[in-house]
Amino acid sequence: SVVRQEIPSENSLLPLLADSAMDRPRKLLSVASVNLFYAFNDFKPVWTGRSSLNQRGDSLLRFISTAHYSGLFAEDYHIKEIGDISREVKISAGPLESLSALDILLTDAFIGIGYHIRHGRLQKDGMYRYENLPETDTALVELLSRSVMENNISGILESLEPEKASYKILKKQLKRKLDSLSVAAGHASILEDQIRQLTVNMEQLRWEATDSSERYIFVNIPSFKLGIVEHDSLVFESNVVVGTTGTPTPTLDAVIKSFVVFPAWNVPRKIAAHELLPKIKSDSSYLSSHNYRVYDNSGKMIDPDSISWKKYHADNFPFRIQQSEGDHNALGIIKFIFANEYDVYLHDTNAKKSFDKEYRALSHGCVRVEKALDMARFLLNDNNPYCSVNDFERYIHSRQQRQICMNPIDLRIRYYTCEPRKDGSVYFHPDVYGVNSTIMEAMFCNN
Repeated sequence: SVVRQEIPSENSLLPLLADSAMDRPRKLLSVASVNLFYAFNDFKPVWTGRSSLNQRGDSLLRFISTAHYSGLFAEDYHIKEIGDISREVKISAGPLESLSALDILLTDAFIGIGYHIRHGRLQKDGMYRYENLPETDTALVELLSRSVMENNISGILESLEPEKASYKILKKQLKRKLDSLSVAAGHASILEDQIRQLTVNMEQLRWEATDSSERYIFVNIPSFKLGIVEHDSLVFESNVVVGTTGTPTPTLDAVIKSFVVFPAWNVPRKIAAHELLPKIKSDSSYLSSHNYRVYDNSGKMIDPDSISWKKYHADNFPFRIQQSEGDHNALGIIKFIFANEYDVYLHDTNAKKSFDKEYRALSHGCVRVEKALDMARFLLNDNNPYCSVNDFERYIHSRQQRQICMNPIDLRIRYYTCEPRKDGSVYFHPDVYGVNSTIMEAMFCNN
């Protein structure tokens, strides 16, 4: 056998590092971070010895090979080329440049995995995969240096994963289903779909990993549920109705600072012109029987009987319609207010029977909350300086419209088809809006 007289050094690493992209398929995910790490490490190799991977290199390669257990893809981290070069240098003690390239690829793989575990593999807003990591990650480079010094490769990488209990349950279920896939017979297609859903939901949770909020209202569209979360524990829950597939509820982040009891409903123009107008034309008493008021564009109230409704249509509708406050109101008797670009909100409803349905994608986009009053009481119990629960009950009984301030609380409306349970199981909800298919296409394309 050939005995190598030298190991990769500054002389062999620097020329490859200078070629910032390296030759395809050796393109690096983070050229800047790789260079920064080797600069910190005096350009010494860390994963390779005289003719093969060292113990650290073997440990990282094992982690890359099992990346699918973390909802990642080994193909993203040079797995094929690392394997090819490893075999090459082991069999023939190949050129020193190959061993140097192997070291660089493993460093880039560590940084890529670390970034993806912490921030996600997809660019959240554009829903596409990162070809290159977007920035030099000094903190990640420091973690890499620490993992090398402590010889704790997998432990450091796993420490970057979200700490939420829900993520840990999804990860355990993903491993269990991946391991059982090889022995599955007639249920392989079901397992494969569940594996993809778990992978997608773990990615979505990684997008949330940097959020440190300890108390928030959480709406999950596919489960038709709302919850209040405190310190990663569910302390309040209610069924909800969300938007139809034609008028979907948006995912968003907002802050709720107040709510209105006995709100009036300013009917959105699209609903007024496309849904109410045909009913008005066919029934002259429709507006009065449903407690609607009509205003012109200057805000002046108009007698609806003075309007020749038949001459108006959806493209020519110069009125604003408002439903007066009361039990008859579509918003019910409470509306939670939060600034958002979609003009949606959380509210009570006069259509209580909708909560009896299993499928509850039925609204125009707003979220109807079955326990809206109970939620208001719960939030006011939080040492609210603006209004006590007793005051709130008095306002409800007086049946007068009133805006009530409260301690601000974050609101997150999300779209998760995988629901972790306390017993460690996962319930899979239908992909109501087809969102999962879009993320799956971005995640699994070319893999």
